[in-house]
Amino acid sequence: MTELEWLAATDPTPMLSHIGVDPRDRRILLYASRILSGRPDLLTPDLKRWADVVDKVCAGETDVESLNGMQRTAEWNVLPLALHGWSGTRAHYAAVAHIILHVGGDLEEYEFNIPPEELQPVRRACAEIIRDIFGNPFRPVALDQSWLTSTVLALAREMYSSRDFSAMPILADALQDAGCDSDDLLNHLRGEGPHYRGCWALDLVLGKSLTP
Repeated sequence: MTELEWLAATDPTPMLSHIGVDPRDRRILLYASRILSGRPDLLTPDLKRWADVVDKVCAGETDVESLNGMQRTAEWNVLPLALHGWSGTRAHYAAVAHIILHVGGDLEEYEFNIPPEELQPVRRACAEIIRDIFGNPFRPVALDQSWLTSTVLALAREMYSSRDFSAMPILADALQDAGCDSDDLLNHLRGEGPHYRGCWALDLVLGKSLTP
């Protein structure tokens, strides 16, 4: 996959495969959390329990190994819904199935045979989340520690804590005032978004580890 193909892609499956992300990478779990929270009305009790543990791992409240005990149950729960569920919900369940299987290290591909008109909007939304959380693997940004002024860090920490990302353009201005000359970083912060917990630019500023 070329850089242009990456930027234009609407299918998260090859995007994740191209990155070569470890199944227990913190960003995968943040992606999972966002996908699952996108349609809370579709969460079965078993999927809700899996999602709750994912959130606790992302927040540092429990170890990633806590997922092991419920991994197979989550897979068995979501696959029938993706394969045989109600029309209009199968595309979301397919996205959930893909991420649960990836977290579990199971890279088997399933043919869910979902109509394109139902599948494409969900795929576009998933790809949008991936781009915000993972950034462009072709253009990694190196952070200069001199950019991390007290104002920059205060803005970043407040957004991370509140999950209100409306101050992203203000953070870009503060970084630029501190000498930041990375167009990729500044443009992402000033872009329309949307941004999510785990946004690569915010995590870069805060020095977040890739592992939970």
